[in-house]
Amino acid sequence: LFFLYVGDRTGYKNFKLLLDCFRKMKPFFSHVELVCFGGGQFNKNEMSMIGDIEKEGGRVRLKIGSDAELAKLYKSALCLIYPSLYEGFGLPIIEAFNYRCPVILGNSSSIPEVAGKLGKYFDPHSEEELYNLMVDQIDKGFQSLDDKIVNRHLEQFLMANCAIETLKFY
Repeated sequence: LFFLYVGDRTGYKNFKLLLDCFRKMKPFFSHVELVCFGGGQFNKNEMSMIGDIEKEGGRVRLKIGSDAELAKLYKSALCLIYPSLYEGFGLPIIEAFNYRCPVILGNSSSIPEVAGKLGKYFDPHSEEELYNLMVDQIDKGFQSLDDKIVNRHLEQFLMANCAIETLKFY
């Protein structure tokens, strides 16, 4: 079992909060790990934090690969964790939904608009709230999102609908 993080990990992406939270998941280290996809190699600070997690028995992996490899991760992750402090849109959220992957999200900026009722939200400054959602997700195990609900949600993000709405605006 694994949690998935996708993309850049700098600054406002709030990856440090996720690492701090994951480190506290020591009771679950025997059966859950954190997989990071993309975003380049771990930096010095991340490596130090990951080293501390690994000393306690945890595992954080970095995967860099193709869209097909990312799709496989979305399809088998416990959930995508997207702790960002702010986003213009948040494409990984839509990608996760496309593959029926549950999402835990920071409740900030455009994120609730993009994820709607499909997301599980936490205050992106609260390690405790994120931790509780992660534990809840472990307890539930792997659960794919409902096709009908996701399809209805994703319809609003189709390019054809976007073009129509843009034309209406102008």
